[in-house]
Amino acid sequence: MNDHNQEHPFIGAAQAFCGLVEQHESHDRTEWLEQIGDALLRLESAIVQLQTPSPPSRHVGLADLEKRFELYFRLKTFLRDEDDYWSEADLHAGDGYMTGSLADDFADIYFELKCGLVLLERGKRGAKAAIRFWAEGYRDHWRQHLVDARKQLFEFKARCASSNSPTP
Repeated sequence: MNDHNQEHPFIGAAQAFCGLVEQHESHDRTEWLEQIGDALLRLESAIVQLQTPSPPSRHVGLADLEKRFELYFRLKTFLRDEDDYWSEADLHAGDGYMTGSLADDFADIYFELKCGLVLLERGKRGAKAAIRFWAEGYRDHWRQHLVDARKQLFEFKARCASSNSPTP
């Protein structure tokens, strides 16, 4: 990838995802969930092009914890009954606790992407840092959030489709 290329599909996908998260309250929840699902799909297909061969690192994505919790809470309130889900770990634990949360998935992905977008604004050096940050963050952290969220959004879409289908 050319470090000067601001038109890389991943950058557009990251900007689109962050924009949807930032403006979630101005959307209909069902339409927003469909749009955010499309944005996650774009992120997933574009991240492959950012993968850089590098030795394992200790990726650290720091976010202001108050801002992260504030976003998480706003998303949780917005998503209502569509937020919580059974994660794979919950199913294996068998303790009856549901710990999956779309709000948590979206907030973690958002802050990882936003940090990279801020780095990107620093020119050529920032672009290299952003690409590395996104690739390492995906590998070490937000990949599982993306996979879990996409799975839940697929199930949500299936439920919507079955509730809208005519009964014989």
